Amino acid sequence: MLTSAFSAGNSFLFCSSRILYGLAIRRQAPHILTKCTEKGLPIVAILCSSAFAFLSLIGISSGAEEVFNWFLQLATVGGFIGWFSINITYLCFYRGLRSQRIDRRKLHYWNSLQPWLSIWGLAWCIFFMLINGFRVFWSFKIADFLTSYVDILIFVALLLFWKIKRRTEIWKPDEMDFTTGIPTYEETEGPEIPPKGFWQHLAAALF
Repeated sequence: MLTSAFSAGNSFLFCSSRILYGLAIRRQAPHILTKCTEKGLPIVAILCSSAFAFLSLIGISSGAEEVFNWFLQLATVGGFIGWFSINITYLCFYRGLRSQRIDRRKLHYWNSLQPWLSIWGLAWCIFFMLINGFRVFWSFKIADFLTSYVDILIFVALLLFWKIKRRTEIWKPDEMDFTTGIPTYEETEGPEIPPKGFWQHLAAALF
């Protein structure tokens, strides 16, 4: 259990710090997060991500089980917001392709059930985000309400802040650029190397 928790923590620390670093590179987060060590380690982003670990100290006063449930709620809604955004992004992508008469079947990855799968996923994400904290409406507690719905408020607030500050606009389907800066298949996929020897053939068969 300890090794599993350590592995998960290490993985999430790596991902969260690199996401912050990437956002800063794109000027979507404070520039200080781009600061790295001589070996290229994004130290400020790592420290910023690590700081959230101190939230675990809340368990000293509120109880470990209750705090765990708070974090569980926050993580669950955060995951739904991520999938919500992915589905919205694909639907916009689909509209752009359709508006510009680009045949999806010529893409390397496509599905004949789209866009219905994205609409289906989007509907379920909205449904689960809204009912995630339904218990608070029968027995209202401010802590439970915030942990169930504060992610949604933060997401909307950040979106509005960025739209107002940067004055960005939603791209029209016929104005979307599907060619500039997009690597070709040959640039992203190397040639497949056939397995050699017994163990490589076994690994190829299993995985």
